[in-house]
Amino acid sequence: MKDNFKSLLKQYRIDNNLSQNDFVDMFISSNNFLLKLDTVTLSRWENGKTVPSIEKKMNIMRTLNLLTQYIDSIRGFDKTTKIDASLNIRFGIEYERYKKLNGIDTTQNIQFEHISDKKNLHAHIEKYLMPETIEIINIDPSPTLSIGHWFLNKKTEAFFIHAFVNENIYNNYNYNYNNINSIILLEQVTSTRIFYKLCLLSAFNTLLNNNHIDYVFAFANTKFYLKLFLAIGGDIITTIGDLSAPPPCNEVILKHTTVIKIDAIKLLSNKDFLFFCLQSRTELKITTPQLLAQIDDFKC
Repeated sequence: MKDNFKSLLKQYRIDNNLSQNDFVDMFISSNNFLLKLDTVTLSRWENGKTVPSIEKKMNIMRTLNLLTQYIDSIRGFDKTTKIDASLNIRFGIEYERYKKLNGIDTTQNIQFEHISDKKNLHAHIEKYLMPETIEIINIDPSPTLSIGHWFLNKKTEAFFIHAFVNENIYNNYNYNYNNINSIILLEQVTSTRIFYKLCLLSAFNTLLNNNHIDYVFAFANTKFYLKLFLAIGGDIITTIGDLSAPPPCNEVILKHTTVIKIDAIKLLSNKDFLFFCLQSRTELKITTPQLLAQIDDFKC
């Protein structure tokens, strides 16, 4: 993997008339993860003599508000990722779930809408939501939502629902309504691989556009996706659902919904997630640029 980390770092320092000592002091005062930084290390970074970890690069670029520019500079991401390998499985399970929502129409002229208020959510989607989602969107005061909906001839092709919350969303005693530092990926239902990639890119864009988002939450309902979430850096924080419920008939389905929490920078730094998003963006620019432009046009 190649990127423009060293040139972005050095150019920022030059543009802001900072000496290397000033730059080091700025980093140390604002970031606990750089407390041991010194001018020798900074100089080696700027000259490409040594390279920090990708997670540290992400943290540094986010501190400088250069994360998007850094992401755009990454090259050499043409490797098979765990997420890409999962799509064959997903479009067995996911396709069956999607068919329950409505019939499939594969013609062109897909329309897209972005919604930030549950009051504007389509009735047939609202009736379809998981209990876990309904509980979150009905919190009082209501959280800010990011809802993407692709449809054709009044038929839904895909939708996602994200909610902006505090990291203690599953700890009622410490929930802070005034510190919204996390996003929870509540729903993602897609008819095809293209829409799956668009949904994931929407979450990716949200992380790039919101430096205050420190954590990402997601639900796992199958053993396969629980394993995938853990592989890309997630931790299990709780399970939700009826504890007395009988075990599912399908052995791949988890008895209880598992809630996963992932550090945002850790997720962005994970090469399976990062490379999949970059590959998807490159592919969609060529195959369906109009659909990619739709999600790039809205800001959460």
